[in-house]
This record gives sequence, structure tokens and C-alpha cells, in this order.
Amino acid sequence: MNIGETIRQIENNTNRINFNRGQENMGSDRLDKHAFLQLLMAKLKFQDPLNPTNDEDFLTQQAQLQQVESMNNMNQMMQSSMILSQASNLVGKTVDVLNEKGETITGLVQNASIGNNSAGLMINGKTYTIAQVKKIYSEVQ
Repeated sequence: MNIGETIRQIENNTNRINFNRGQENMGSDRLDKHAFLQLLMAKLKFQDPLNPTNDEDFLTQQAQLQQVESMNNMNQMMQSSMILSQASNLVGKTVDVLNEKGETITGLVQNASIGNNSAGLMINGKTYTIAQVKKIYSEVQ
């Protein structure tokens, strides 16, 4: 395989990956870091060779990407913190949860945890999601 074929194969693989990412984001109105990088690479690839992109512009765009990425990371951390905070408010309370079989289980929330951007509640030795909670009892019954 010569260099030209290798470059074409890399471009084809990249295009296929970008197409698949585009399909996943179809109908979405937000741009993620991959979309930002794709736009930046397209701009560099198709720039006017007689009037290339200024180094300062490129560095500014890289800084913007890092800023957006930092903001996204901070947003995810805040969301996780809020979810865990909501779940921790249920610790020590009696709740009804709906299990996988559609049965209502009543029990005391023993602890709260977070994983995969979802809060887990330990009830009667089993973990349920906060979305499965159907009723919260007051502490005075």
C-alpha cells in the first residue's frame, strides 16, 4: 500500500466516523467538542493557500475549545452533585419504589450513591434509581 492509498483510507475512515457521529447528533441543536474540532479541521483543510489562517486565530480557537470543554466538565460535575444531593435527602426516609417486575417495594433508604449520571438508593439491601421512587413518607407517621 502506498502513501496516497493510506491517506485516502485514513480520510475515508475519518469521514465514516464523522458521519456516524453526525447521525447520532441529528436533530440536536448543540455542538460538542467533536463537532467543534471537525469544523476547525475543515476550515484548515479548505483554507486559501495564498491567505492561510493566522496562528493567533488558531490559538484563539484552541483556547475557546478548552474553555468550552472546561465548562462542560463543570456542568457535568454540578449535575452529578445536584443528583446526589437530591438522593441524599431521602436517606433515612421510608419510600415506595417500583421494581423491575412492577411490584411496589416499601423500605427505608439506607444510603445514596451516584453512577452513570444517575442516583442510586439502597433500600432493603438492593439498589434502585431515584426515578423508581413513587412515594416518600413523612418522618412522622
